[in-house]
Amino acid sequence: WRWRWVLPRLAGIRPSGFEVGCGAGYFLELLRSAGWRVAGCELAPAYVEFARSRGLEVREGEIRSSPKGPFGAVFLFNVLSHLHNPLGDLEQVRDRLDPGGALVIETGNAAEVEPGRVGSFGAPEHVYHFSESNVRQLLGRLGFERISVARFNVEWQRRVLSWRRPSRVVAKAEGSPRNKSSSESVAKSLVSR
Repeated sequence: WRWRWVLPRLAGIRPSGFEVGCGAGYFLELLRSAGWRVAGCELAPAYVEFARSRGLEVREGEIRSSPKGPFGAVFLFNVLSHLHNPLGDLEQVRDRLDPGGALVIETGNAAEVEPGRVGSFGAPEHVYHFSESNVRQLLGRLGFERISVARFNVEWQRRVLSWRRPSRVVAKAEGSPRNKSSSESVAKSLVSR
């Protein structure tokens, strides 16, 4: 569904994309199939190896060790809350964008989820929890403009995850690395530099 939501909003952007925390590279493959030049970075060695086996340019490591670009768009899907230095990392992201390029961020919105309902979607793997206001301030501080936010209902994800939990152990198919657990996605942001 990310593909169907994101691609129409990138009309006029140079078709080159970089994904931070690209996992096994499935989103990058979709972009590549649409004619985009793509690259990514990922911390998990198994995911990096799998993405490379599919012909994708994926570097193991953090943003700083990644291709400098520039890129028409940079994507962070459920990554922002895991960054230890969000300001510094987003500065690195900004410097990899074309002038007028787009930054697409998907993250949970802490202001809309009561702490008691966070459950397994919360700490310790999330270093920070952002509200829409926090994200707008952070991006504004870095010089991003034309910030727009779209909200998505994630209750269906909660139900699916709780339904699937017992069979989670058998989640390895066709040589792909074990699927990353889904993170809660309450707010999505599409911003332009």
